[in-house]
Amino acid sequence: MRCLLDTHTALWLFEGNEKLPNCLRDIIFDAENEIFVSIVSAWEVAIKVSLGKLDFDGGVGAFLYAIESNNIKLVGVNGQSPLGNACPKNYVGRLGG
Repeated sequence: MRCLLDTHTALWLFEGNEKLPNCLRDIIFDAENEIFVSIVSAWEVAIKVSLGKLDFDGGVGAFLYAIESNNIKLVGVNGQSPLGNACPKNYVGRLGG
């Protein structure tokens, strides 16, 4: 399965927040699945951190590092990843939050 995480889902994952349901963690960490985050989420994190509306330790640099270290792929605004893969069809958004 190919899944696109929204900003809140990615933040909750990286922060270990209990708001992220275990069923989504299972999907995200299943090695059979490809997980994506939009570059727009990184932009959103950068803006919110700079405005003082988000406290994410390390800011956008840490967010991008967390994406890479969790084997998550970035999707560009053109619907393509930096590696040229097509944008995923599945969307794992904010559920229950």
